[in-house]
This record gives sequence, structure tokens and C-alpha cells, in this order.
Amino acid sequence: MTNLVEIVRRNNSTFYDNRSSRRKSVVPRMLSFLAVSLVVAWVAGTPSDTVVSSVITVQSILVGFGFSVLFFLVSSEREKEEQAKGLEDKARRKRLNVLSDELFFNISYYNVATFLSVLLALLFAFDVTGLSSFADSISSGLSFQGKTLENVRGYLEIAHRLLIAVFFFVLFESVFTFYRIVIRVNFYFDQKRKVNAQKESTSQEG
Repeated sequence: MTNLVEIVRRNNSTFYDNRSSRRKSVVPRMLSFLAVSLVVAWVAGTPSDTVVSSVITVQSILVGFGFSVLFFLVSSEREKEEQAKGLEDKARRKRLNVLSDELFFNISYYNVATFLSVLLALLFAFDVTGLSSFADSISSGLSFQGKTLENVRGYLEIAHRLLIAVFFFVLFESVFTFYRIVIRVNFYFDQKRKVNAQKESTSQEG
């Protein structure tokens, strides 16, 4: 549990203003996703088999992309800032090293969100009609009658809707995180290309 909290904390630490380095709060985004998820859960209801299978398939493919980038970052050597030629080159190398660490945090967080998304999707893939019948038989056995039985069913329905909302929330969060990773990876390789070009230029001059 502590490791999961640390993964979330490190991912949240990568949200900041590039110019001022001032941290940006993730709360507004989380609240927005939560509000949309609750609305979708109450309007759309239980995800269909098509939605569930699509989520599982797509998330499985995208998590493969995440692991590929993760292995690349782990196996890549860090840029040596002391060998930079000029302030711009040094700043770019420093930025690359920082971005490499941050991408590691982002992808780790994405993998957790994806795992939860797939886990919840699998939960909805099971046929719960038998579980509902079992719950009704238990209620009858405990002599729940009238309003008490209605209250129990009402609480179960609310819990079911909340579970659907959690599913959509995690799905939205994983999609957002993946989009952010793609943007940051694109920037990373663009800066990497410039650093490599500078290295080649320096070696040719030598």
C-alpha cells in the first residue's frame, strides 16, 4: 500500500510550471473526472460486454507500449552534464535527466491505473445474475421484509453505481496519463536528438 501511495505522490510531483517550477495541483482534474464519472455511471449504467472487452484489449496493448518505454529509460545512460558544450547544451542534458526520472514515475502510475481499469472491467465481464439471486435468498433467510429489504436493495444499487463510477474514473485517468506520456516522450526524444547532434558535432570538430 505504501508503494502505491509513493507512486501516486511521485506522479503528482511531475505537474509543475516549466518556467517557474511551481507545483500544479491535481485536485481540479481529479474532481472533474470524478464528476463526469458519476454522471456517466448514473446515465449509462453497467458497461456493456463490448465496452468491457474493448477496454481490456486496448489497455493491454497500451500497457505494452508503456513497458517498452520503461525498459528503454532504465537501459539508457544518463546524460553527462559536465561534458556539455555551452549553457544551452548543459541545460538540455539536465532537462533530459530530470524528464527521464519523471517519465519513469508517469509510466509506473499509468501501469497501476491500467491494472485497476482492467481489473474492474473483468469484474463487469462476469455474470452477476447468480449473485443477485444469492443476495435475495440471503435476505429472505434473514427475514428482511418490507422497507428493510428495499433499503438493502437500494444500498446495493448505490454501491453498484459507485463501482461503475470508479471504473470510469480510473479509465479517464489512465487515458489522460497515457496522452501525457506520449506528449512527454515525444519531447524527450526531440531533446535527445538535439543532444546527440551536439555530440556528433563536437566529435567531428575534435
